[in-house]
Amino acid sequence: MPGRKKESKAKKNSSGKKMPAKEKKKPAKIENTFPVVGIRASAGGLEDFEKFFNNVPADSGMAFIVVTYLDPTHVSLMPDLMQRCTALKIVQVKEGMKVEQDNVYVIPPDKDMGIMNGTLLLAKPKLDTGGPKAPINYFLRSLAEDMGERAPCLGVKCESSRIPARERT
Repeated sequence: MPGRKKESKAKKNSSGKKMPAKEKKKPAKIENTFPVVGIRASAGGLEDFEKFFNNVPADSGMAFIVVTYLDPTHVSLMPDLMQRCTALKIVQVKEGMKVEQDNVYVIPPDKDMGIMNGTLLLAKPKLDTGGPKAPINYFLRSLAEDMGERAPCLGVKCESSRIPARERT
Protein backbone atom coordinates (compact mmCIF):
# COMPACT_ATOMS: atom_id res chain seq x y z
CA MET A 1 0.00 0.00 0.00
CA PRO A 2 1.20 3.52 -0.71
CA GLY A 3 2.74 5.35 2.19
CA ARG A 4 3.33 2.19 4.16
CA LYS A 5 6.88 1.30 5.07
CA LYS A 6 8.12 -2.09 4.07
CA GLU A 7 8.89 -4.27 7.01
CA SER A 8 12.51 -5.11 7.40
CA LYS A 9 13.32 -8.76 7.05
CA ALA A 10 16.31 -8.39 9.35
CA LYS A 11 16.42 -10.99 12.08
CA LYS A 12 15.87 -9.91 15.63
CA ASN A 13 17.41 -11.37 18.74
CA SER A 14 15.43 -12.48 21.80
CA SER A 15 15.26 -8.91 23.13
CA GLY A 16 13.78 -7.61 19.86
CA LYS A 17 16.93 -5.79 18.66
CA LYS A 18 17.93 -6.10 15.03
CA MET A 19 20.88 -8.38 14.40
CA PRO A 20 23.51 -7.43 11.82
CA ALA A 21 23.12 -9.13 8.45
CA LYS A 22 25.43 -12.07 7.91
CA GLU A 23 28.26 -11.51 5.50
CA LYS A 24 28.44 -13.85 2.57
CA LYS A 25 31.35 -16.20 3.03
CA LYS A 26 33.86 -16.62 0.26
CA PRO A 27 34.42 -20.20 -0.77
CA ALA A 28 37.22 -21.62 1.31
CA LYS A 29 40.43 -22.24 -0.56
CA ILE A 30 41.03 -25.95 -0.58
CA GLU A 31 44.52 -26.57 0.67
CA ASN A 32 46.47 -29.74 0.23
CA THR A 33 48.59 -30.55 3.23
CA PHE A 34 51.12 -32.44 1.13
CA PRO A 35 53.84 -31.21 -1.24
CA VAL A 36 53.10 -31.05 -4.95
CA VAL A 37 56.32 -31.32 -6.97
CA GLY A 38 56.46 -29.73 -10.42
CA ILE A 39 58.90 -31.49 -12.76
CA ARG A 40 60.09 -30.10 -16.08
CA ALA A 41 61.84 -32.12 -18.75
CA SER A 42 62.08 -32.65 -22.46
CA ALA A 43 60.07 -35.44 -24.05
CA GLY A 44 63.33 -37.39 -24.45
CA GLY A 45 63.78 -37.58 -20.69
CA LEU A 46 62.31 -41.03 -20.10
CA GLU A 47 65.58 -42.49 -18.81
CA ASP A 48 65.98 -39.62 -16.35
CA PHE A 49 62.40 -40.04 -15.16
CA GLU A 50 63.00 -43.75 -14.64
CA LYS A 51 66.08 -43.03 -12.51
CA PHE A 52 64.19 -40.45 -10.49
CA PHE A 53 60.98 -42.40 -9.89
CA ASN A 54 62.87 -45.64 -9.15
CA ASN A 55 64.14 -43.83 -6.05
CA VAL A 56 60.83 -42.31 -4.90
CA PRO A 57 58.98 -44.47 -2.34
CA ALA A 58 55.40 -45.37 -3.27
CA ASP A 59 54.24 -43.80 0.00
CA SER A 60 56.28 -40.58 -0.24
CA GLY A 61 53.23 -38.49 0.65
CA MET A 62 53.90 -36.20 -2.32
CA ALA A 63 52.24 -35.65 -5.69
CA PHE A 64 54.35 -35.18 -8.82
CA ILE A 65 53.28 -33.23 -11.89
CA VAL A 66 55.38 -33.78 -15.00
CA VAL A 67 55.37 -31.13 -17.70
CA THR A 68 57.27 -32.13 -20.81
CA TYR A 69 57.76 -30.55 -24.19
CA LEU A 70 55.69 -32.79 -26.44
CA ASP A 71 54.97 -32.77 -30.14
CA PRO A 72 51.32 -31.66 -30.28
CA THR A 73 50.60 -34.02 -33.18
CA HIS A 74 51.70 -37.24 -31.44
CA VAL A 75 49.98 -39.37 -28.82
CA SER A 76 52.06 -39.46 -25.64
CA LEU A 77 53.17 -42.87 -24.39
CA MET A 78 55.00 -41.24 -21.49
CA PRO A 79 52.54 -42.33 -18.74
CA ASP A 80 52.62 -45.99 -19.86
CA LEU A 81 56.40 -46.00 -20.25
CA MET A 82 56.96 -44.34 -16.87
CA GLN A 83 54.58 -46.72 -15.07
CA ARG A 84 56.99 -49.63 -15.54
CA CYS A 85 59.60 -47.96 -13.30
CA THR A 86 57.54 -47.03 -10.23
CA ALA A 87 54.82 -48.24 -7.91
CA LEU A 88 53.32 -44.73 -7.94
CA LYS A 89 50.15 -44.38 -9.99
CA ILE A 90 50.92 -42.49 -13.22
CA VAL A 91 48.13 -40.86 -15.20
CA GLN A 92 47.80 -38.48 -18.11
CA VAL A 93 45.96 -35.40 -16.90
CA LYS A 94 42.31 -34.87 -17.77
CA GLU A 95 40.48 -31.60 -17.17
CA GLY A 96 39.45 -31.10 -13.55
CA MET A 97 41.55 -33.89 -12.00
CA LYS A 98 42.07 -33.47 -8.27
CA VAL A 99 45.72 -33.83 -7.23
CA GLU A 100 46.23 -36.66 -4.73
CA GLN A 101 49.22 -37.90 -2.79
CA ASP A 102 51.44 -40.66 -4.17
CA ASN A 103 50.41 -40.05 -7.78
CA VAL A 104 52.24 -38.78 -10.86
CA TYR A 105 50.35 -36.58 -13.31
CA VAL A 106 51.65 -36.09 -16.88
CA ILE A 107 50.57 -33.19 -19.11
CA PRO A 108 48.84 -34.33 -22.33
CA PRO A 109 50.16 -33.21 -25.72
CA ASP A 110 48.96 -29.90 -27.18
CA LYS A 111 47.78 -28.52 -23.83
CA ASP A 112 48.78 -25.87 -21.34
CA MET A 113 48.10 -26.74 -17.73
CA GLY A 114 47.49 -24.86 -14.52
CA ILE A 115 46.40 -25.74 -11.01
CA MET A 116 43.82 -24.06 -8.80
CA ASN A 117 42.69 -25.25 -5.38
CA GLY A 118 44.51 -28.53 -5.97
CA THR A 119 42.66 -29.20 -9.24
CA LEU A 120 44.45 -29.50 -12.60
CA LEU A 121 43.08 -27.33 -15.39
CA LEU A 122 43.84 -27.76 -19.09
CA ALA A 123 43.74 -25.19 -21.87
CA LYS A 124 44.48 -25.10 -25.57
CA PRO A 125 47.85 -23.38 -26.08
CA LYS A 126 47.81 -19.87 -27.48
CA LEU A 127 48.36 -19.49 -31.21
CA ASP A 128 51.91 -20.05 -32.37
CA THR A 129 53.90 -16.87 -31.89
CA GLY A 130 56.99 -18.27 -33.55
CA GLY A 131 58.83 -18.56 -30.24
CA PRO A 132 59.52 -21.65 -28.17
CA LYS A 133 56.58 -23.31 -26.47
CA ALA A 134 56.98 -23.30 -22.72
CA PRO A 135 53.98 -24.90 -20.99
CA ILE A 136 56.13 -25.24 -17.87
CA ASN A 137 56.28 -21.47 -17.34
CA TYR A 138 52.52 -21.10 -17.00
CA PHE A 139 52.23 -24.24 -14.90
CA LEU A 140 54.95 -23.31 -12.41
CA ARG A 141 53.45 -19.84 -11.90
CA SER A 142 50.03 -21.32 -11.15
CA LEU A 143 51.59 -24.00 -8.91
CA ALA A 144 53.45 -21.36 -6.88
CA GLU A 145 50.27 -19.28 -6.50
CA ASP A 146 48.18 -22.29 -5.51
CA MET A 147 50.56 -24.24 -3.28
CA GLY A 148 53.12 -21.69 -2.09
CA GLU A 149 55.88 -23.31 -0.04
CA ARG A 150 54.42 -26.77 -0.58
CA ALA A 151 55.42 -26.65 -4.25
CA PRO A 152 59.06 -27.65 -4.76
CA CYS A 153 60.12 -27.76 -8.40
CA LEU A 154 62.61 -29.92 -10.23
CA GLY A 155 64.15 -29.30 -13.62
CA VAL A 156 65.47 -32.36 -15.41
CA LYS A 157 67.93 -31.55 -18.17
CA CYS A 158 67.72 -34.35 -20.68
CA GLU A 159 70.39 -34.73 -23.32
CA SER A 160 69.67 -37.18 -26.07
CA SER A 161 72.59 -38.49 -28.11
CA ARG A 162 70.28 -38.50 -31.15
CA ILE A 163 70.00 -34.71 -31.07
CA PRO A 164 73.00 -32.79 -32.42
CA ALA A 165 74.70 -30.70 -29.71
CA ARG A 166 73.96 -27.42 -31.54
CA GLU A 167 70.20 -28.15 -31.30
CA ARG A 168 70.08 -29.11 -27.61
CA THR A 169 68.65 -26.62 -25.17
